[in-house]
Formats: sequence, C-alpha cells, structure tokens
Amino acid sequence: MEKYEIFKYSAGLATVVVVGVALKVPAFRTVLPFALLPATACAGAAAYFHHRLPESKKCSLFSRRHPAPFFIALLLGNVTLLLLPFIALWRR
Repeated sequence: MEKYEIFKYSAGLATVVVVGVALKVPAFRTVLPFALLPATACAGAAAYFHHRLPESKKCSLFSRRHPAPFFIALLLGNVTLLLLPFIALWRR
C-alpha cells in the first residue's frame, strides 16, 4: 500500500464520519466546514504524494484512481460551506 492511499482512505473515512455526525446532530452543521478541513488536508496530501510517485507505481493493485478529484470536491465543498453564511447576509 502506498503512502497516498493511506491519506486517501483516511480522508474518505473522516468525511463519512463528519457527514454522519452532521446528519444526526443538527447543531453540528454550523461547524461542518471546519470539521471537514482535516479530511480536505488528507485528500490534498494524497493528491500531492500520488503526483510525486514514479510513473511505474502510479497504478497500484488496490487503487487505480487519482485522488485529485476527491480533493477538488472536498475543497469546493468547504469553500461553499464557508461562504453560505456570507451569502445569506448579502441576500438580506
């Protein structure tokens, strides 16, 4: 197992846990963007370490997908969730 796969799986697990808690505890939704920051950092690290691999090792037996789309989705989600209160204030 490569180093980037550990970061990728950690980011996925953290995202599932945070979203699960946000679904069960409505008051947790206000801190959701800040709770997703470690998952976003792990996904970013996975994309970085995958980029640094030699070409012969970029496709491992267990994971053939690049982690960058997951990182981009988490990053856009964080930005959107952080901007939602400001958008609500602007619309008033």
